[in-house]
Order: sequence, then structure tokens, then C-alpha cells
Amino acid sequence: MDLELLTLGLSRWVQVNKRLINISLLVEETNTARSTIQKVLNEETVFGPAHYEKIFPFLAKFYKVTQDDLLDLVKPKAKIIAIWNQKGGVGKSTCSNHICGQLVAKGKKVLLIDSDYQGNTTRNFSISKEDSPHDLFDVLTKQIDIRDAIVPAKYVSGLDILPSYGKMVEFETTPILTVNEKIRSYEEPIQSVSRDYDFIIFDMRPTMRDCHSDPIFLVAEYMFMVMNPSSMSWDGYIMAQEYLRRCYRDNMNLKFGGAFFNRIRSNVQYEIDSMLAVASAIEKDGTYVFENGIKESVGAKKSFELYFRDTSSFCNAFENGEIEGINKGQVKAIFDMNGDFSELTEEILAVINKYENENQ
Repeated sequence: MDLELLTLGLSRWVQVNKRLINISLLVEETNTARSTIQKVLNEETVFGPAHYEKIFPFLAKFYKVTQDDLLDLVKPKAKIIAIWNQKGGVGKSTCSNHICGQLVAKGKKVLLIDSDYQGNTTRNFSISKEDSPHDLFDVLTKQIDIRDAIVPAKYVSGLDILPSYGKMVEFETTPILTVNEKIRSYEEPIQSVSRDYDFIIFDMRPTMRDCHSDPIFLVAEYMFMVMNPSSMSWDGYIMAQEYLRRCYRDNMNLKFGGAFFNRIRSNVQYEIDSMLAVASAIEKDGTYVFENGIKESVGAKKSFELYFRDTSSFCNAFENGEIEGINKGQVKAIFDMNGDFSELTEEILAVINKYENENQ
């Protein structure tokens, strides 16, 4: 581990917990340690790397401090998020991809993991085996280290992708691995890079089997549900709640952050009526429904990669005819959708911050 980060974390831990520390607990032969801790408490100095090996064992012994505790104070682990619906075709990939883009625009470092057998996220970012011959399956089966499979996203500095080339069905259906082995196969590589990112986001595959067959739910911290404006979404929500209740028994850290609507067509009244009715029923059930949703935008689908370029680059590409099959009206729709995702992402961050503050 990084000694400099651990030392900085140790100094901050002592400052935060100064009222708890009883110097007299340290035995007589640790005068140097006691003196240094006292100086930190008095804000006369900070720990240096030379102090770490002498002081940390005592604080670990008397106050049960771990190295993870120290690192959390200076370089917290990423928040792990699953974007999910048990159905296919509701826009999980599009939403997870654009939410990641918005997080990066806000200065966050993000890892997007494509766990869908179809590999839509991988294709959306035009990632192929030429960019990385390895994917999530190879990481989970310990054929490759996760860092060697991650690919920087094109056009999006700060966003990395762990691709999927369609082999995940082999991993999920293999009878060889036990449930705990499957969970560890996710936990170990994710934890190894968790301090490299602010957020790790899973683009989820459709699933309604036992949650143990989908270990992502047993390692995720937050789950957000994508829904379409349809009366059938209520039935899907009820099924999802039963599914999640089984997951909560094994992952008490999993938080259902709420549901948001995608592909909203404001000119189709029966869809709007259905959406409002479903949203009302979900709220009465005690689940948060996001105020911000995503309007339907055909243009954005046709130019996914270019959407992630900066505004001037996008406009230049459009003016130069580099974007085929798209008109000015669709360009406007793309930027309108950008606004939708910006507002949705702000709301997601607010929900996460609320949970974090409640748990402090």
C-alpha cells in the first residue's frame, strides 16, 4: 500500500479522533510515539512516513484502526452503482453510459462495467478486441488482471470501460462455481481498483433469477431502476421488489435509490398518463421516483459517440457532414437530452449524498 497515503490518513485519523485518544494507554517505551501523537493533537506537526511503522501498531491495537480506515480518510473507495431493470430494451445501456458521461463532466473519475451479454455499452463506445483482447469474463475467471482489461473511453477523458464480448453467459451458467466463489470473483477485482475511481457503474443485463445468480447485487451499494412510461412498468416494479427483498438478506449495504423514467414522449398522452399513474403508485409504495426523466431522442441514438465529444467538436462534426442521417432538429434533441441527463445525474448524486449523510 502507498505509505505516503497511509501516513496522511493516520495524521487525519488522529486529528478527527483527538478526543478519543488517551496517550497514557501507550506503554512507557513508546515515548517517541506518544510525543509525536501529542504534537499532532496540538496541531504542532503532522506524521511523516518515518513515524508510521512505530505509531500505527499502537493505534491499531487500542482503537482497532485498520489501513482501510486510514485510506478512507484520504482516498475513499468508489461508490458502486447498478443501473437495472429486469426487462431488456428499456434503455439501461444508454442511461448508464450517459450518466457516466455526466459524472465525468462533473470532474469524477468513473469505471463503467459492461455486464450485459449483448455488450451494448462496449459497442456504443466502439470498443473492440483490437482495443483490448480481454473483457469482464476474463477478469472474473482470473485469466487477466482487471487493470489489463480496462480500456479508456474514446472522446471521454476520465471514463474507463471494462468491456464485454458476449462470453458472460458462460460464467453465469457454469455449475462449477459456488455462490461464494462467484461473489468473490466480482469483489476481489473491483476492490483492487476501487480507490482509483469515484464511481464504478454496472450496466446490468436483464435478470429475474435468484439474486445469487447475479452477484452484482451482492457487491453493489446503490441500485437505480430504469423504467419506460407504460402501465406494464408497475407489474415489473412489483416483481423487482420481490427480487430485491431476497438480495437485501445477503447484502445489507444495498440501497434502492429509486426509479426514473426513460424514453418519455410528451406528445403521446396515454404514455404520459400511464407514467404518472405508475409513478404515483410507486411513491405510495415508499420508493423514491425521480423528478427528472429522459425524453425520447432518436438523434442521440444515431450519433452516440459524437454526443460525448465537447460541444464545439460535435457542432463542427455536424457542420462538416461527419454525422450521417441526422438533421438540425435531431441535433437540438441531442442537446436537450444532454440537459435531461445532467439534471438526472444531479438528482442521483443528491440521493447518494442523502444516504451518506444519514449513515455518518
